[in-house]
Amino acid sequence: MAAADDSYRAEVDRAHRRLVSTRGGVAAFLDAHRGFHLTILSRCSNSHLLRLCTQLHDHTQRYQVSGAGPLRRGDPAGEHLALRDAVVDGDARAATTVLTAHLKATLAAVRAVAESHE
Repeated sequence: MAAADDSYRAEVDRAHRRLVSTRGGVAAFLDAHRGFHLTILSRCSNSHLLRLCTQLHDHTQRYQVSGAGPLRRGDPAGEHLALRDAVVDGDARAATTVLTAHLKATLAAVRAVAESHE
């Protein structure tokens, strides 16, 4: 978020609005969801880290499609809103806290699916 400016904040806000207004099924939602998270990371200057985050996000979405979605605890929509707010406000500490909790909840659901297939 160190490279955040008005343009970046507007991009994050647009990506969030697209996410919450997406209709048309799972594929459209997953595309908007990916877009939101990758927009937040879009100003990352470390190309290796950005590529790793993109790969991890894509792998996680595969698990969500294969059954992790219903197992996910928490309020993903509320978490996305809180993340958008923190990023738009330039509050890196809050964004980190929200994103960490968001990812932990997703990871728990992915683990539950993986363990059920063992």
